[in-house]
Amino acid sequence: MVRVMDPPAALDDDELQGDDGEIEIPHFKNASEEASHLADTIKGWIENDSLDPSNIAALVSKQQNLYCQELRAALRDRKVPFREEDQTQDFASEPVVRVITDFLLVVGGGAQPEAFRRLLEAIVYNEGLDEEQEYRARSRWDRFVADIRARAAAGQIEHSDRDALAALVAELIELVGRDAVVALSADYAQGNRLDQLIEDTVSGTKTFHSTCSSLAPSIRAASSNDCGMPSKKLRSRMMLKPLTAKPIMMPK
Repeated sequence: MVRVMDPPAALDDDELQGDDGEIEIPHFKNASEEASHLADTIKGWIENDSLDPSNIAALVSKQQNLYCQELRAALRDRKVPFREEDQTQDFASEPVVRVITDFLLVVGGGAQPEAFRRLLEAIVYNEGLDEEQEYRARSRWDRFVADIRARAAAGQIEHSDRDALAALVAELIELVGRDAVVALSADYAQGNRLDQLIEDTVSGTKTFHSTCSSLAPSIRAASSNDCGMPSKKLRSRMMLKPLTAKPIMMPK
């Protein structure tokens, strides 16, 4: 399936481990019975078989937000952790989310050349400035980043503190200009969409920071798939080796 839908993500056959296992096709009277069975099975894999939750996937052909309503409720009732991949991908694709996460990566310490490049393209080089204006904008941006990095190194910024993260993001928005941020997407001019995305990004980063050892993976996890979440390669492996993993095939 991966080779057809996303060829670059497909693994070679020799990278797939094992050639045993089985595929079951259970039948249920209704969606509630199916959801309960699946949730109990998943909970058993995690608690009894010590299977990492990130190695379990429920594959749905389409509209999982509709077909998986009862499964989500059953998993919550059993306190089984899960996430909805399509929502995560939609969130991570938001321009303001990418700008914020790239910014936090850059000021969080360590080399982040790709994040820094994307920020320059979004904040400096995408404004149609002339050469002199562009130079001043780049200098202002470099000073801003250097100042925040220095404050963090001096212990004046606590990345694990939600209010501190929110304050950093507020400084970023002020430097860039709210109008420039709104211009990143037509949706941001409607209602409180922009403010909600900013809030969710900050909250997500703070939440994942409690389970990741440093700021960088917690930032990536808030908008993608690090810190215990399945990577693209791992998701591909799960889809390609149904005889060795434990897939959950949900009918429409």
